[in-house]
Formats: sequence, structure tokens, C-alpha cells
Amino acid sequence: MKDKIGNYCVSFHQKVFVLVAALSLFIGTQTAFAQFKEIGIGAGVLNYTGDLQKRFTYSEIRPGVNVLYRLNFTDAFSVRLNGMIGGLKGADDPEYDSYSNRRSAKFSLMAYEFAALMEYNFFDYRSGGSFIRVTPYLFGGIALMGYSGESEWQDLNADGTGTETVIRDYSKPIMPVIPFGLGFKYNINPKFDINIEFGARKTFDDLIDNVSGIEDNTSKTYAGGNDNTNDWYFFTGISLSYTFYRIPCPHNFY
Repeated sequence: MKDKIGNYCVSFHQKVFVLVAALSLFIGTQTAFAQFKEIGIGAGVLNYTGDLQKRFTYSEIRPGVNVLYRLNFTDAFSVRLNGMIGGLKGADDPEYDSYSNRRSAKFSLMAYEFAALMEYNFFDYRSGGSFIRVTPYLFGGIALMGYSGESEWQDLNADGTGTETVIRDYSKPIMPVIPFGLGFKYNINPKFDINIEFGARKTFDDLIDNVSGIEDNTSKTYAGGNDNTNDWYFFTGISLSYTFYRIPCPHNFY
């Protein structure tokens, strides 16, 4: 497919090439002006909300780890590349309703994620002449995640009673998610920072818990999952980052 611009025909591949080249030039230019760079590692816990866990809770958590690479363009704005891997799990709450009790569904999976995030720091917490060494921050961006796991539930017959336990493996290699959240950064010294953050991930499907794949043989459609509500997952963690380049000393105007 080609579009005509002036006297020239531009193909789809040519447009993609121009877009990628422009994006690469922009990233390279911004990287050159970065004040300093960081790498870091962290650990925390993941949890989820969906058809099995309808309310946010830390009762069903799994461990996770992350690595990060951060470019600090100004005292306020940073770009972070973040990789994470960890577990997610959930189970029906028998006290929620009778269908949850009869279905007795549960799942456990391993998830992985790669994200590009923009961060906004409220305070200049790394300035050598500042007494402030901590700042809250907000972050948001785009990410790709995938997962592989196992789900289990009671197969329901027409009267809603369990007949047999069904166990299935399932996976999704890649899908987009929207990560966002908040945290705190503490400057230990010119080389090391501690970051504590909480982040939510909005997904665009209802299959993390695999409940929507359950065939519903009862009169209540939500017994097999609600396709109209997508799953969410969350990460609460702490990380330690190391600064590569020396921070420029502030000018003394007095």
C-alpha cells in the first residue's frame, strides 16, 4: 500500500523506517543530554484482582524481582526501562457467594513484563546543596507482559454442583498493559538510592485467572467469569539503584 506525497509514492515500509529512525534519533539526542544514569535491582510482591479476587488484598501474594535502567534528564523528569518477573495467584472466596464456593477455582502463574516509564520527582532530592534527601514520585507508561500458568476448578453440571476437578495449563506470550503508580526515593549518598513504590497494571483481557475459559452450565452467567471486567495486577517493591556518572556540583552564587 502506497500514499502519494507530492510527486512521490511512499510505501508503508518506508513510513515505518522513517518513524523508527526519528524515534532512534530522539532517544539518542535525549540520552546525550542525560544528567546521570542509574542501574538497579529490586524485589517485592505481586497480587491481582479479577473474577476470583474481586477486591484488592494482600492475602494472595507471590514474590517478584525487577531490574531497572534510568535516565535522569532533569531533577524532576526521568525515563526508566524496567524488567520484572514474578508470580501471580488467586482463588475463589467461599464466603463471597455460593457459586464461588461451588466453583472452587484457583490459579497460579509466572508473569514477565518489560516497561518504558516516565517518572516525575516532586523535589530536587539529589542536589548537593539541598537538605532534602527524599522525594515522592509518580510514574506511568506502557508495557508488554506475558504469562504461563495452571488453573483449576470444579466442573459444574446443570444444578450447579461440582462433578470433577479440572486442571488446565494456559499461557499468553505477549500483551500490552498500562502501568502507573507512585513511590518514594531516598538518596543514601551520591551513588546510591533506595526506591519504594506501588504500581498498578491495567490489562486488556480477562484471562489472567483463566476463569472466563470455564464453560458455564448454570443459570448465573458470572459463575464462569465476567468478560466485561478485565483483570488487574499490582507490584509493591523496594529497589536499590547505583548512579553511573557523577552529579554536577551546584554553583555557589553567594
